[in-house]
Amino acid sequence: ASGAATQTDDLLSLEFSAPRALHRDTLGRILKSLEPFRSSPALLVAADALLSPELARRSRLAKKEREWASGLGLFDASNAADIELMRAASYLRSGMREHAMEILREITMRRPADRLPHMMLAYLCLSSGAPTALQESLHELRAAVDLDPEEPRGRLYLARALFAAGRLDEAVEQNRQATLLDPGFGEAASDRCAMMLSAGDTASAEAACLEALSRDPDLAEAHANLGVVRSRRGRTLEAERSFRKALELDEGLQDARYNLAALCERQHRGKEGLKILAPALLAPAGADAQTWRLAARLAVQAGDAAAARDYLKRSLAIAPENEEARAIESMIR
Repeated sequence: ASGAATQTDDLLSLEFSAPRALHRDTLGRILKSLEPFRSSPALLVAADALLSPELARRSRLAKKEREWASGLGLFDASNAADIELMRAASYLRSGMREHAMEILREITMRRPADRLPHMMLAYLCLSSGAPTALQESLHELRAAVDLDPEEPRGRLYLARALFAAGRLDEAVEQNRQATLLDPGFGEAASDRCAMMLSAGDTASAEAACLEALSRDPDLAEAHANLGVVRSRRGRTLEAERSFRKALELDEGLQDARYNLAALCERQHRGKEGLKILAPALLAPAGADAQTWRLAARLAVQAGDAAAARDYLKRSLAIAPENEEARAIESMIR
């Protein structure tokens, strides 16, 4: 991207679409936080509207983590006795990701007809960001889908991986198949919104977002994507409301955070934009060069030249050769 106006809408909330989205829902985080919610009473979610905002947010996150784990098959009773899978899970809980992936690779070689190791390995590969990880993830996801063609979540993940690989037509087809298998699948509709946006079809994208939210009003990714749609269609106030709603539901959704901060930049609200972007700069996974450049531009707007220089330095440490960075440098001078 060459400037703020073109950068703002580049970040779509589709779990496997970009590294900034990937760090949010890694399998390790799911496994680590799963146990306290394994026996959560259904009343907690049912009474969501009566809870304080913070408890409501935690309830939604717990529900989402359980859905991810269930989709991967981690609740299957037969898996609890699988020593090798539990060993891989133990490594994940300890943050030893590469060790877990090596165990899963061994399992998939020895037990090619076992779907769960393929799914776990694909998920970890895709969220690792390694150069060859995407192709390995595609291979594992295709194996998982072949083993159970009627399971919609496997097709959903495959569609996301294909989208990340730039194979839009194939991604849309797998997304369509997932929706046919489960017509109430809100995540599939939200993903379709991101795909249609990447194709430049904002009308279809908005329809998909609204469809997703009709199925699941608390789907943060759908609110974030709807914000992108509305921003592209010039409906700035509605876009801001959508981004803020997405962050209210999931404060770790960095796509929405970036886009909201960039929207502030377009309106010359530099100080406010920096405040919104701050958690992304402090995220454990670290900010990328694009986010540091946005921070630098916002600092320039806020009149903080020292901070702008610091943010620009951090962006150049990640991406040394960048024309936009040079343009920001001239703005600071």
